[in-house]
Amino acid sequence: SLSDEEIKKSSGELLKEEITSWHRLDGLKNTQVYFLTTKNKKYVAKAYYIDHNDSRNRLQTEFSALSFLWEKGVRAIPQPLYKNTEKNLAVYSHIEGERIIPKDITEKDIDGAISFLSSINLLQKKTGDFLKASDACFCAQEYINIIKRRLDHLLETANDTPLKQKLHHFLQKEYLPCL
Repeated sequence: SLSDEEIKKSSGELLKEEITSWHRLDGLKNTQVYFLTTKNKKYVAKAYYIDHNDSRNRLQTEFSALSFLWEKGVRAIPQPLYKNTEKNLAVYSHIEGERIIPKDITEKDIDGAISFLSSINLLQKKTGDFLKASDACFCAQEYINIIKRRLDHLLETANDTPLKQKLHHFLQKEYLPCL
């Protein structure tokens, strides 16, 4: 993975602008994401995680999908601006907003998400141009397979700490019967 300084430098080179401020966004697992500011604009830079057990290119998949949607007029997404495939880095436009807090999600938010997903799925069905994301599902059975794979992984974890014991108890006594 790239260092913070390498990401800042490479992002500035892609933008052909001096980055006046930047900070890493916390809480993300598979990518390093940074909020960047230049003299006149705000951007987001992403350094993509490489999983050597997964042959798909995460940068290419996301950048291509967002480019496709942007070209089709979808504007509820960041605009893909630049990418450096050698460094596995992309720069996107910044969209103002706030981090989603699960307890604050409303029915209107869910309806908006469903509407967005429906519209992009219709575009994909018409053209078939999307690259498949790592956990993309196109039928109910694929969702079930992902749940089973992840559940099996959790059940295989050692039961050697109080937190893991709580997890196993929850999975065995509450989740599995409900599933």
